[in-house]
Amino acid sequence: MSTQRSRKANDQDANIKKLVKFIENLGSARTVDDVMVRIRAELKNFARVKEPILAFADAHHRLRLTFYQKGSIHEKTVTAGWSRRPDIRFNDVKDSQYLANIFGRPFARLLAIPIRSRRRRSDQKSKADGVLYLEHSLKKEEVATFLKFIEDRVEAMSSALDRLFLEQQLKDSSLMWERTFDSLQDPVAIFGSDGEILRANRAFSEQLANLSVDGLFDETIQHDGREYEVHSYPISVGHTDRPSNTISHYIDVTRSTRLKKQLMQGEKMAALGQLAGHIAHELNNPLTGIRSMAQLLIPQAPEGTNLKSDLIEAEIAAERCQKIITNLREFSTAGFEQKQIRVDLNDIVTKTLSLLNSLTRRFELIVELSSSEVPIFVEPHLTQQVIFNIVKNACEAMTDSGQLVVKTYAAKDNSGESIAAVSIEDSGPGIAPELREKVFEFFFTTKAVGEGTGLGLSMSRSIVERFGGRIEFDSTIGKGTTFRVLLPLEVSE
Repeated sequence: MSTQRSRKANDQDANIKKLVKFIENLGSARTVDDVMVRIRAELKNFARVKEPILAFADAHHRLRLTFYQKGSIHEKTVTAGWSRRPDIRFNDVKDSQYLANIFGRPFARLLAIPIRSRRRRSDQKSKADGVLYLEHSLKKEEVATFLKFIEDRVEAMSSALDRLFLEQQLKDSSLMWERTFDSLQDPVAIFGSDGEILRANRAFSEQLANLSVDGLFDETIQHDGREYEVHSYPISVGHTDRPSNTISHYIDVTRSTRLKKQLMQGEKMAALGQLAGHIAHELNNPLTGIRSMAQLLIPQAPEGTNLKSDLIEAEIAAERCQKIITNLREFSTAGFEQKQIRVDLNDIVTKTLSLLNSLTRRFELIVELSSSEVPIFVEPHLTQQVIFNIVKNACEAMTDSGQLVVKTYAAKDNSGESIAAVSIEDSGPGIAPELREKVFEFFFTTKAVGEGTGLGLSMSRSIVERFGGRIEFDSTIGKGTTFRVLLPLEVSE
């Protein structure tokens, strides 16, 4: 068993390393042909998948197809557009017919992977900017593995093409530059030889203008909750070929970085779940024996003796330990596979607070539940675990006295979506600014050794995100902290 888990962990680690290596290789691509070479190399382990065909709209919005023919890369411009559906399609007749019309031969089994661009306009968000077509003869049992493999790499392909097309745009004529400069969604700036900003686009002015010039030339920039990858290129202005200026392109990689972290966190959670399930199984057997023996001896012990009361206490303690182990096993094995149902957030909060009476009675507890039902679609046990963790942390932050305020309500978020919310406010010392970005990291804790695992908030965020929500918090030193759990409001049809 241990060997199998070790092998599985090694395989997962190897897959992550391969994915990171592929992303790095795409980062060095300078042309679409380079991208095709790297995609082809990535597919070499799948013997039943044929040469890739990439359909895309280039920097000038011309429709192009890049493909392999007799081992060489070829390209053609087409007038007929491909299907712009955003979903992955498996053996779709329309896709096969589209390629058959262009190449003059049949395409029987075809996998179509949409390529989305960061450069798309707001009215094109539901459409694909390009398609990666793959002929295949995959067996039924191989399909799921291959789809997972290619889905992990789609965003990297999209990012690589985005970068190439932007580089091409930056080489266009001055007229094209003037028309497109301010339409770029990523920040771009031109610097003189002494580092002063000669010109910047609107995105730069809105997102990075208040940074010092020295910080704008780092390889990566973290600012205002976003992370940017910096690509700088020397350019020549005037009658000399010697570079005189520098243009810097700041690519927002916040989402891709977050996805990488989530991938790593997911692997850690899987390992933790296996370990927790194993520990629960090993402890439950001896506890069952202890409880059974206590139940057997209780009737035999004389009434009113210390022996009888001690046996009763032992039986109760064993039962309590088994309940804890049952919860641990449910969390580590059933977890997110448990059925999600429609429940009232007020009911979940009420039931959770009742479990924490011994912890909250030291504080002034103010509970303000919504006067109407706040319906959500979740797995109740896991949602209860989230609220339990946050309330417990709030109580521990206030030590011996303070005020704890718990509220539920329905509202609209910044995008206009209906949300259900529970806020948990404490009057503790607050969270230090330098620690606020770390509170959701695995194994991070400010508690003494042996008093905390650093898993509560990280697992809570993972649970909430699985249900389509998020956790936010505000903290003021000396005044306290407020955590808000925001979930999609379940609206009746």
